[in-house]
Amino acid sequence: MIELKTYTDNELIEALGISPNTLKKKRKVTEQRLLKDYEWSREKKTKLYTVHSYKAQTIEKVLCDTFETMIAEFGSKNVTMKNTEKALRILVALYFTKENKPSRLSEITNETTLEISRYVKKLQSLDILVSEEYDYYLVDKKTLVWKWIDDAERESVKKFWSREFFSWIDKLNVKAINSDMDKVRTCKQKASFETVNAFGFLRKVSKKDMTDEAREYFGPFLRYSNEQLNMMYEEEMVVTVD
Repeated sequence: MIELKTYTDNELIEALGISPNTLKKKRKVTEQRLLKDYEWSREKKTKLYTVHSYKAQTIEKVLCDTFETMIAEFGSKNVTMKNTEKALRILVALYFTKENKPSRLSEITNETTLEISRYVKKLQSLDILVSEEYDYYLVDKKTLVWKWIDDAERESVKKFWSREFFSWIDKLNVKAINSDMDKVRTCKQKASFETVNAFGFLRKVSKKDMTDEAREYFGPFLRYSNEQLNMMYEEEMVVTVD
């Protein structure tokens, strides 16, 4: 901890044990991370920092500080979280539920799908969540129930669409050379319509599984956070499909 007093830039650099470049070129990062345990203010004209008091230590703050430290030690990438507690709660939900559908995650975490997407992308960039991997679902057009499908089923849907597309190509007598693009678009629309009627809507959803390394590294901490934050997830949760 540093003393509760007023500091010049150079005095603060020495007190925090950082380089001049860290403060001057990354001032916001310094203020958000290195001074996060203090109530402080800065006079822009004189460039003086005044540290007024120490922040009260809550279990949420302790967990967030630990989470930030673990993230820094897990990899070499430097990604700032706008709200560390929110990121932690989302990761705890992903760890226990293994859910990846945005609508269900929104219900589980009480966060918007847009907010979840933001933090998922940050966690993916840190190699905590897998990247460029997807699950595929068929959504019933009447009940809107989502059904996970494997590669074989997805290939079957794609083949059905192709057969319908080329069938309409023949029906509308679309030429192979100098094709009428309006007719081609119509064939695609017809093929999609027939595919939805036969199978439902095909939806591609990015996987939000933790990497093996991250699950091993963060797992014990996420289980502890689940208890301390009273998130009430069980170790072997069974996730039902909408």
